[in-house]
Amino acid sequence: MTITPITEYPPILPIGFHKMSLEKLEELCVQRFSDSMTRQQIMTDLRDIVQRLSDGGITAEIWVNGSFLTRKRDPGDVDIVLRIPIQVYENGTPEQKALLEWVGSNLKLDHHCDSYVFYVYPPEDSRAVCNDYLHAYWIRQFGFTRGQEMKGVAVLEIGGAS
Repeated sequence: MTITPITEYPPILPIGFHKMSLEKLEELCVQRFSDSMTRQQIMTDLRDIVQRLSDGGITAEIWVNGSFLTRKRDPGDVDIVLRIPIQVYENGTPEQKALLEWVGSNLKLDHHCDSYVFYVYPPEDSRAVCNDYLHAYWIRQFGFTRGQEMKGVAVLEIGGAS
């Protein structure tokens, strides 16, 4: 069996977290790739996810990454992690909880989006000890290339999150 190495494409963003609007993300990841056959659909699907969260009254950040944030002409999907205070889930309506569970179910098949949820605990919560570890985990997942080079992460704010 021959193993074909995965091609590493240069990242679009420099190291760090880059807060931006959906419009800026589209400019960066879609408009610059007019010959792409996949980027517009991925962006449309991401917009749908953001709209559903916003319509559901969810306040959070979405960290955006994956091959969508590289110079790959035709990425297969986008990777996102919804970073959200645990209270939003725990105090949420049944509809909000269902929406957050939907995002956490991985939307790759119907929305071209590898999606995850990263809950953040308040300092007084006994689970707050997990915050640093989870933050480091997601930085490791999104902030480095396969070749171990640091790269940037796009951040979308939903509902006035900061």
